[in-house]
Amino acid sequence: TTVTTLVGELADRARRSDVVNCFRNLCLDVECHSAVIAANPIAGFARFLYPWEKADPQHRAELPEALATALAAEGAALTGDATIRHSAAICIIGLCRTREGRACLRSQGAKEILRAWQLEESEEETRNAIEASIPALQPEEELEAQQAGQATEHANQAQQDQAKPSDEPVVAEALPRVTPGPLPKPDNSAEGEMSGLFDGIEGVDS
Repeated sequence: TTVTTLVGELADRARRSDVVNCFRNLCLDVECHSAVIAANPIAGFARFLYPWEKADPQHRAELPEALATALAAEGAALTGDATIRHSAAICIIGLCRTREGRACLRSQGAKEILRAWQLEESEEETRNAIEASIPALQPEEELEAQQAGQATEHANQAQQDQAKPSDEPVVAEALPRVTPGPLPKPDNSAEGEMSGLFDGIEGVDS
C-alpha cells in the first residue's frame, strides 16, 4: 500500500522530512490509524529518534527484541533535524488518540523510545509533545481508571462550585430618603468655575 511505501522511504534522508510530514497528517486523522498501524512506521522512526549509543543495556532491553536487534545491527541516533523531530512527536500524539494507536505504540517499544529521546531533546516544544504522550502509553486499564478518576473529580468540583455561596455580598439598592424641608439653595459661586470647563470639547455647547 501507499502507507507501507512511505515507511520504506523513511530511510532516505533526502526524503525523510517530507515523509514524516505525511505521517504527521495521517496520524492526526484517526480514520487513517488502521492503515498507519498496518504499515508500522515506529520501527522506522526509531532509527532516527532513538539514541542507541546513549541508552544503557537495561533500557535497551525494554525494546521489542526484533527492533533492538535491528537497531544494534544498523545503528540508530537522534537526528539533528529539529523539524523532523517535532513532526515525529506530533505523529506519536496523533496515534495516542485511539486505543488501537496506543496499543501499537506500546507493542513497538514507544515508551522507551520516548524516554531516551526526551533526555536528549533540546527543543522545548518537542519535549512538551513527548511529555504529553508518555502518560497515554501506560497500560490501558490504568489509563482508563485514571481518566475515570479525573472525570469524577471534575464532576465533584462542578457540583461544589454550584453549591458554593457567592463570596460577593448582596447589597440592597440604596434608595434616597425623601424628607420634608426646604430645598437647598443653588451655589451660584460655582457657576463661574464650571462655565468654561468643557470649552474646546467637540460636540459640547458652551
